[in-house]
Amino acid sequence: MTIFQLFPPPTDPSAVHKKWKHSLSFFLRLALSTFRDTNLNDMQTQNSYDRSFLYENFMRRAFRTGRDFSKGIDGSHYQQLERISNGTSLIRTSYAKQMQKIKNYLSKGIQKVLKWKLTDQERSRIIFYASQIESTEYEDTLYVSIEGLINVTARFKE
Repeated sequence: MTIFQLFPPPTDPSAVHKKWKHSLSFFLRLALSTFRDTNLNDMQTQNSYDRSFLYENFMRRAFRTGRDFSKGIDGSHYQQLERISNGTSLIRTSYAKQMQKIKNYLSKGIQKVLKWKLTDQERSRIIFYASQIESTEYEDTLYVSIEGLINVTARFKE
């Protein structure tokens, strides 16, 4: 359906023209706002996926295994945290509990990584990111720390 089928052009260029012009303006504003909101939701979904992928990637690298939900080696744990913060979670748990759960999983992964043959610089950076993870209550800081851990352990990528 085209815009001209929804709002046919006026035949009389008097007051009807103003009504048609107003309707067209309203339709365009509605379409643009819907497009903007859809793109914003798509970007948030993509951002959530990217962050959960980094979390899962680090955990898989740390444990040197595939996905394992019971050990926290699954991106859905991180996505759940973002759903809770956005208010779209179907699971009834608090943000603080989910954040602590992720921190515990990351701590176990970091302990595994610290047993590897690391350089002094890698070890100090991992300890730095571990302390950031331990002290944070914010997703953004958690994400930056996970990204740092991914970069530090890049040479161990399988």
